[in-house]
Amino acid sequence: MSEDFYGPDAALAFRRYALRSLKRPSIDLDGLEADKTQDFLKLSLLSMRDHMGYGKGNRRADGTPFAVYPAYLDDILPDAFAAEDGGVHLCGLHVGLGAAFFEAAQYCFAQRAFFPQIGDAHAEVDPDPVEGYPPGFWMREVGNKVTPEVFVDAVQAFLPKDRVRRSAATLLCLLMMRFVWLHELYHCLNGHVGYAAARGWSRRVRERRVTPVAPQSKAEDVPPETMRRLELDADKSAFHALLRIQLSGIENITGLRSMAMDVRLDLTVFAAYATSWMMAEYARRDGFETGGAHPYPHHRLNIMVRTYASTLFDMTPDARAVHDRVLGQMNGLHTRFPSFPSGDGLVAQMRDAELQAFLDGEQDALTELWQALDPYRFSAPEPGS
Repeated sequence: MSEDFYGPDAALAFRRYALRSLKRPSIDLDGLEADKTQDFLKLSLLSMRDHMGYGKGNRRADGTPFAVYPAYLDDILPDAFAAEDGGVHLCGLHVGLGAAFFEAAQYCFAQRAFFPQIGDAHAEVDPDPVEGYPPGFWMREVGNKVTPEVFVDAVQAFLPKDRVRRSAATLLCLLMMRFVWLHELYHCLNGHVGYAAARGWSRRVRERRVTPVAPQSKAEDVPPETMRRLELDADKSAFHALLRIQLSGIENITGLRSMAMDVRLDLTVFAAYATSWMMAEYARRDGFETGGAHPYPHHRLNIMVRTYASTLFDMTPDARAVHDRVLGQMNGLHTRFPSFPSGDGLVAQMRDAELQAFLDGEQDALTELWQALDPYRFSAPEPGS
């Protein structure tokens, strides 16, 4: 990717924004070089910089070119944000979110029934969640407070025994992180950040905050239904892009590219569904609202099922089989920790006429909202323009 897209001025804008607005330092590629335990963070960032670079030629209706800079925030909170500062859009993941995804993905692959075709699943021992915490939550809520010796012992309990499966778990973690990166990117590309800023709201959208509000505004001035629909819009675009990376042959992570397409798609769909649940579960456990400015988890999952159907069902004859397998994986994990959504429960929701009518209404309202977003949206120029 050319230096002018991810140049020093953009990097400086991210660092300054992190310190000034979020009161935390940022972590960039140079800060990840020495620590091998953070290789997955480095790989995720490099991969996403490549994919985000496809937006280099995008422009707003007024001709404003798209500029973006992704990096990490040095914060254990499982959060992410999209912002704009000085003409540069900023996409940030907290390192705590990456650690949570790493824990959850490793735990999944330590279960014998999870993707048994990968590696030697019989070597696994089906560990229980550490101290009863759902996977992805122990590190942040307990693990950062214990001695290094206790931490290492606890982590060993949920790591897959088979090396191939341990590597596959890292790839699942990278897909989960990619979904969040893309979600933040589409808050920018779809005009959400610009739309909010133009109305005197915050120039930042954070995933665990109910309403982004400027200091001079009152919370009730920001329609929660609008923020909810922006979240659903970002989910739809991110999931579509997540699938298209596989279907368009532009996967840039060697381990994923070497997998059979059906396995890759299974992992990709599961990653999106699991990520949606984890973000909602963190919000619930930390006392942040869902169902107001942030959609209910089952609404987000059902919207993603609709996106999956519209993206894959006309493009591959295996689309239904992929989805059935993912629902089966969800059922298996639901039996291990009931807060995880079950595949059977999701199928029942897909057949719930009242729920689907509500989501139809949300989609209609989002379609109307797109007109208001158009002046702030970044898109590729028409050929010859």
